[in-house]
Amino acid sequence: AGRGPAAGRHGDISRRSGIPATEGFDAGELMEELEHGGIVYACAFAPRANVFACGCFEKQVTLWHATRGHMIQTITCEGVLKALAWHPENTALASGGFDTAVTVWKVKPNEEKGPEEIIWRNELENV
Repeated sequence: AGRGPAAGRHGDISRRSGIPATEGFDAGELMEELEHGGIVYACAFAPRANVFACGCFEKQVTLWHATRGHMIQTITCEGVLKALAWHPENTALASGGFDTAVTVWKVKPNEEKGPEEIIWRNELENV
């Protein structure tokens, strides 16, 4: 189970993040399907927490517990999301999308349902 180059890459990621991403699963095997409620364009795992974020067509970011599979928090955005990136210390999450803006959100992934707080936002012109 979990042999080959793809399994090695996932295994390395799970060891660094502490998330047992492929234990007991073959590479490419569906582990769990979460009900997000819309088309997901971007996902990003927090580097130091068992949390991942999904950005979707419904103009929201959803934070999920990576090992338990439950929703932690949703953050409402102004546009459809295309990209997400975590700060290395899990203190912020950057989002970008079709609204031609980059927004950095203050997040506390180890706490349930923290407040939505924008740290920085920049709308791009002439895109």
